[in-house]
Amino acid sequence: MRRTYLGSDADMIQTAKIIFGSFLEDKDAFRTFDSDYGDAFITRFKIDLQEAEDIAKIGAVTGELIGLSADVESAMEKSKNYFLLTKHFVEKAFPDNRGVWKEFGYDSYEISRRYQSDMIQFMNQFYNSAMKYRNELTAVNFSQQMIDEIGSLKRELDEANQRQENFKKSRTTMTQDRLTELNSCWKEISEIARLGKLIFANDFGRYQKYVINPSGQPSPRTSGATAGTAINTRSGVRKYRACP
Repeated sequence: MRRTYLGSDADMIQTAKIIFGSFLEDKDAFRTFDSDYGDAFITRFKIDLQEAEDIAKIGAVTGELIGLSADVESAMEKSKNYFLLTKHFVEKAFPDNRGVWKEFGYDSYEISRRYQSDMIQFMNQFYNSAMKYRNELTAVNFSQQMIDEIGSLKRELDEANQRQENFKKSRTTMTQDRLTELNSCWKEISEIARLGKLIFANDFGRYQKYVINPSGQPSPRTSGATAGTAINTRSGVRKYRACP
């Protein structure tokens, strides 16, 4: 789903508030034209507009994702640093034994360290190899507690990654719901603008209040024809682009 309006959410809300303000000034004319635009509509749309404005102000979602990403990066760094530390003991226990080194992930580390999903699998292999050779490692002062720390770091990275990915999925749903609300508000305000131009087709000043420029912004209120106002001189009908 995408936005049905141009500009930012804040710009759309500002335009909606201006157009709705004009509507409130002319509500009797709207009610006379179509009784559906009476008090019940006004009450409902005030609520809808406030909800859309509240949605547009939400910034916590981005902040939370940044925090979760920071957790993943922290867990990644701790895992990488611990592997580099452990290499001293692996090489002490198995000097020049490249076959065992490979079991500890020496050949895959440089690629795995770049991607969190790969790093999770790397840490799993790293831990399993440490458990397999725990007797040799403890003999060179790499204790069982130090081996257990590999498992703890693996779980920390895995859980941080899961929290981040789950949030991304839920954020997609939140974003869709958010856009639905904002697009609904824009649809209503565009309809008010359309009706306003119909009702005040012969009143230039009031007509101008309901013109939305292609940029999504309301037309400046003026008392006469301005640059950018297209007028059909034969029919006298003003032509504007109501919305993008």
